[in-house]
Amino acid sequence: MVLMFQKEVALRIVAAPQSSAFGRLSILVQTIGQAEILFTLPPSAFFPPPKVSSAVVKIKINVASLPCNIIYLGRLTNILFQQRRKQLHHGLAKITGGDMARAKGVMRDANIPERARAEDLSVATFWQLTNLLADELQPAAIDKIPRKTIEKALANKP
Repeated sequence: MVLMFQKEVALRIVAAPQSSAFGRLSILVQTIGQAEILFTLPPSAFFPPPKVSSAVVKIKINVASLPCNIIYLGRLTNILFQQRRKQLHHGLAKITGGDMARAKGVMRDANIPERARAEDLSVATFWQLTNLLADELQPAAIDKIPRKTIEKALANKP
């Protein structure tokens, strides 16, 4: 799939951990496929010219074998990036119902340093956290959606 975005959004899509652009969008897109910026376009390439540059992004989607439940991952990243400068265990405690011991235990199980923040983690570590916290991340309504239905929707198949 090839799409055009504002350059700033494109940079967020392909951002690496520990960069200021890294966040929910980076993690979710990089979970369902591989993204790369093909080229950028200056405002003068359009009429009337916008006030921002644009970028064309290629996303090679692969949902055949998702490493975790994408909806749970979305929920996890939403909570952990709400306060991106807070240490990770605070966000995890929200997911574990305030159980700080469970939050810190999950961090130990995933080999995450105690003082880590969400922006420090790799995409694969977010997958691991999603799988470790699957019970806490599953709202009743989501459980009723079959995984195949979600994968078809992501792949845009009829």
